[in-house]
Amino acid sequence: MKVFIHSLVEPAHANEVFARRQLKIPGFTFLASIIVIFSGAQLLALGIFGEYLARIHFRMMERPAYVVSAMTPEHTAEHRLI
Repeated sequence: MKVFIHSLVEPAHANEVFARRQLKIPGFTFLASIIVIFSGAQLLALGIFGEYLARIHFRMMERPAYVVSAMTPEHTAEHRLI
């Protein structure tokens, strides 16, 4: 989330730095802004996906591998012999 917020603030910061130093590189601010915004959006999506996978993993860890709901009579007899 921090990176996503940073990606929204970075274009203004880049404009201020270039205005103060009076550097004239055509298209650099636009390109830097686009790269930072899309990088932040990708990291945000990756974080949401990671949270989703983590919650699925933790829910599966609490469950047994399988549950026997009922046993048939022949399986019950085999189980008693063992």
